[in-house]
Amino acid sequence: PGAAWSNDPRSYALDDVGDLRLVGPPCGWRLEQKGLRLVAKGSTNGWRLFQLCFRMLTRHFAFQLVSDRLGFRWRLCPEAVSTSAVPRADEPEKGVKAVLGAKDEGHGRNFCMQREPLSVVTLFVWLQEGDSGGPSAKPRLGQAALGFAPLDTGVQVAIGVTRVHYPPRPISVFGPELLELAETEDEKAKVVQMKNDLVRKVCWQLQEEYRDEEVQREVLALRQLYPYRQRKGLLALEVDKQKRELAALEAAPASAQAGQAEGKPQLALTGGTTGPDLPPQPPPPPPSSLS
Repeated sequence: PGAAWSNDPRSYALDDVGDLRLVGPPCGWRLEQKGLRLVAKGSTNGWRLFQLCFRMLTRHFAFQLVSDRLGFRWRLCPEAVSTSAVPRADEPEKGVKAVLGAKDEGHGRNFCMQREPLSVVTLFVWLQEGDSGGPSAKPRLGQAALGFAPLDTGVQVAIGVTRVHYPPRPISVFGPELLELAETEDEKAKVVQMKNDLVRKVCWQLQEEYRDEEVQREVLALRQLYPYRQRKGLLALEVDKQKRELAALEAAPASAQAGQAEGKPQLALTGGTTGPDLPPQPPPPPPSSLS
């Protein structure tokens, strides 16, 4: 059974909190975003450890932590009003302290993860088992601390300023990520140059492969099986039209070609009608009478 609803986050036992979840501008503060859950990794000296491994898609992003079960009714935020940077730490004593807040608390107080773009980071969150309030009660939160390490413990998600990639996908120069990471005009120019260089290499490789006779035969065979249709521009369509007219003219009779060349209409030779180049024919003789 779940924990009874309460306005006081300190009334919940740590067992009722469950796993933690990262929320903030990257996911639009949505609790249903997949890939942002920090899983429990055991307990040492009264400190429960939760962690999340991710790739940075930016130089920094802001976030808070909430209960995966209770949502914003149980949230962790910095003690200071301004944003607090998460330090590099492998134990709670070296991490940044966090305070526990309720649904209507902690607005504008966010942690900040700062790291080089595309680097892999493992975020650590330590929850201390505090006073339980009775001999048979479950422990509640005592203290909380955050830290990180540049360790790849299994990348689960990629996080940017206002985006989340789950599952994480490979970064390519043809995607928008690298160009969005560039802050100066020089960095943007380098990204564009990388893209252009890769396109040139691919085109050169294709040209080298298509020179092979076997590849050419395979291409021709595939085009016979799957007719290749390409959208043509106006100039190409006009050239095709002229070619068809020329072919039709060459296939027409010589008299039709002469008429088309002089611009004269052609008359059909039917009955007593004569063409323009034939002499007039004498009328037929009258029929002889029988006596």
